[in-house]
Amino acid sequence: MIRYVQTCGGDKETTSTTPFDVPLPLTRKDLGRWLKAQGYQRGAEVGVEQGKFAEVLCRAGLELLCVDPWRAWPDYRTHLDQAEWDRLMAVACERLAPYPAKIVRATSVEAAQDVPDDSLDFVYIDGKHDWESVELDIVVWREKVRDGGMICGHDWNLGSVKQGFYRVFTGPPLQVTVADRSPSWMVRA
Repeated sequence: MIRYVQTCGGDKETTSTTPFDVPLPLTRKDLGRWLKAQGYQRGAEVGVEQGKFAEVLCRAGLELLCVDPWRAWPDYRTHLDQAEWDRLMAVACERLAPYPAKIVRATSVEAAQDVPDDSLDFVYIDGKHDWESVELDIVVWREKVRDGGMICGHDWNLGSVKQGFYRVFTGPPLQVTVADRSPSWMVRA
């Protein structure tokens, strides 16, 4: 049994004493099946790009809200112009067409405004990787995840991701996918 208490700042505190039914995922590719095995049905991915990871989640039988502005930013991935971002969105749309995925072309904050609180089983954060953006994504999306759900993200290997994480959470992640080059992190909502 895992006992994990996580203070999320604000009014929301997380306590989990429930044992997991299946082993914690070791890789990002395992995460969709693991979430499904926990009984989760509906989630969001923030930062979709080509939809590769969104497809992993959808193939596991999860319904997914896919949020990405697909927009050229002056301080983010400057080697991609708007035409390339438009192409990446088209690739994502085609890749996710067979699945229960809703594509939302908006910033994280814009999209979160249209999602009711406590309506998701999980969120996977993989948007902009500066610490301010990571912190903001966690703050706006954690309220969308029901109690007992999962808040997850990518690129735990980046100092800026850890910095954004620790500006919101007081303890370490519940799990980091240890077998990935760019590990994912998870905490209970």
